[in-house]
Amino acid sequence: METLWELDRDSSLPLYLQIRQRLLAEIASWPDPEQRFYSDDELVNRFGVSKMTVRQSMNRLVEEGMLTRRRARGTFVSKRVFEERLSPRLDIGAQYEAAGATQEIRLLSFAWGEPTAADRALFDSALPVLRLSRVRSVGETPVAVDRRCMPQAVAEAAGFDQKAAVGSIIGHLRALPAPPVTADWVIMMRTAGLEEANALWVARGSPLLVRQMIYRTAGGTAILGGETMHAAHAARYRVTLDLDQGREEEN
Repeated sequence: METLWELDRDSSLPLYLQIRQRLLAEIASWPDPEQRFYSDDELVNRFGVSKMTVRQSMNRLVEEGMLTRRRARGTFVSKRVFEERLSPRLDIGAQYEAAGATQEIRLLSFAWGEPTAADRALFDSALPVLRLSRVRSVGETPVAVDRRCMPQAVAEAAGFDQKAAVGSIIGHLRALPAPPVTADWVIMMRTAGLEEANALWVARGSPLLVRQMIYRTAGGTAILGGETMHAAHAARYRVTLDLDQGREEEN
């Protein structure tokens, strides 16, 4: 008899989303894209749920591009991975459009607050800071959670409002008299907290691919900080280095 895959029936997370999370882990480790994925009937037996609940999960994964259905053959893993190329232009939206996908941005929070000790050290200011968080999606699939923070003087000079917060933030700040010209990035792994788990449709504690960032003016002043978080199973970064330029600087 097949082992029953446990679900938390006391959780506020619907069963079909719990199943989706479990299946994402299966997809991430699936050995061969030509090996048929589990059938609906197999999953009904594995999870001990109705076929309707299984189909909700499977249809969501098909819509997200993680699975494909082949007529008379069954369901197969497609392992759709979203890639963001980290370049000086940072035209992430254009990258998705070039790949045939449209990025949608939903604002989660947008508020002024007192600076933390870290904010004061970063921005060298005790003035209030603007903090925002947003979720970026392609189709119905959440791709990333962005958190950003900027000092009051920068936000006011840029006329930064909620409309700007759902567009290209760096593109908006490039219109400043002293725009950002350098970006410090740190890429790391972290596990999802409650907010990230809900926004990215993953289980709390799931691995995240995180890019922390600080943007500075030509004078070295930090004008924007923050981080971007992706579900690790569905995203990757690509970085291209100009080695010739580095060799010229050495000479």
